[in-house]
Amino acid sequence: MRTSPMPALAFSRFLLAFGMLLSACRFEPLQPLPYDATTPGDGPDATPAADQGTPTGDAAPTPTGDTAPTPGGDTGPAAEAAPSCGTTCSAEMSDGCCPGGCTAANDTDCTPRCGNGALEAGEQCDPPGACPAACPSRACTLYRLEGSAQTCTAVCVEASQETACMPDDGCCPAGCTSNNDSDCLVVCGNGVKEPNETCDPLATCPTTCRDQGCQLRKLVNAGTCAAQCVNDRQETACASGDGCCPATCNSTNDGDCAVACNNGVKEQGETCEPVAECTRRQTACRSDRNTIRTGSGSAAACTFQCRESPRPCGPGDDACPAGCGRDLDCLPRPSSCGHIEWCTKPTQPNQGRVICITNDDARCTDGERAAECAREARTVCGAGHARPIIYNPPIGGASSG
Repeated sequence: MRTSPMPALAFSRFLLAFGMLLSACRFEPLQPLPYDATTPGDGPDATPAADQGTPTGDAAPTPTGDTAPTPGGDTGPAAEAAPSCGTTCSAEMSDGCCPGGCTAANDTDCTPRCGNGALEAGEQCDPPGACPAACPSRACTLYRLEGSAQTCTAVCVEASQETACMPDDGCCPAGCTSNNDSDCLVVCGNGVKEPNETCDPLATCPTTCRDQGCQLRKLVNAGTCAAQCVNDRQETACASGDGCCPATCNSTNDGDCAVACNNGVKEQGETCEPVAECTRRQTACRSDRNTIRTGSGSAAACTFQCRESPRPCGPGDDACPAGCGRDLDCLPRPSSCGHIEWCTKPTQPNQGRVICITNDDARCTDGERAAECAREARTVCGAGHARPIIYNPPIGGASSG
């Protein structure tokens, strides 16, 4: 039985092809090597060398004279084209190739490169224009810039917390309030009275309201830092001890009311009400023949009063009380209380004076005597001789008026 050299040739071709694949840019799936169907031992039904007693190893077997030339002019692996790197990006397995258009983000054989627009391992941003140049704060967290845009490593990292009270920075640090930081909300219970609050903390807020005189008060917004007492309605009931004297009350039905003159109610210390009635009583307080009336107090203060007493019988008061028969004021009055004796007296010391003899009747008063003398002097002596007049007996202790 003849031994065929074809299996050894096929193995040599395999080694040569595998070396070429390792030097290529990309591994490609291995394809069955070409074989000549007419060459014994080079087809899929070829008998393994071990079965035919062919020595193993890398040494090529010595061809026998029976070996036939390969159809088609096959000259060996050197005549085959080198495999290409391809265009497919592979992120699952390494094939030793980074085709154009692929990056480290989608092909494990590509090296990260800043500026290719793909965010790759070790990068924080890409392209550099998309990298942060500054790091603004977020709420109360402050950030600082690390890395650089040139290396696509620029990144904002947390630095610290804001503690300053500043308006319009989006942060309300602990200890700040809406009074010193516009970013803070009004908080009831922080111990600071802020806008729209009337009290803070709650322990200082009113829970009840005391009336102010006749102004009744009520509590609004109870249980909040906006709780406050506001005016309600006016008290109208008459009640002592509430500090209020409504307009319709007085000291007789409300102990909080003071005595008031001219309110139409006679209260403690008053003698008359209203003022108009007091004035009427004052005008009527006049004595008559039977009663002597004496006024005291003030009509304007509602304290006027008129005291009365019976008039006694007696002369000189121009009154004749009822039942006083022996009172000279009760006798008919004289027809004249004085008359002219002469208009002039020719002898000294009364020369040129009018002499009037007065009536000494007790019923004639000095005023009546003087008036009577004057009236008669004008009639008897003429107007030019009406003065001076000498009274005889004298009037009121004087001889002339």
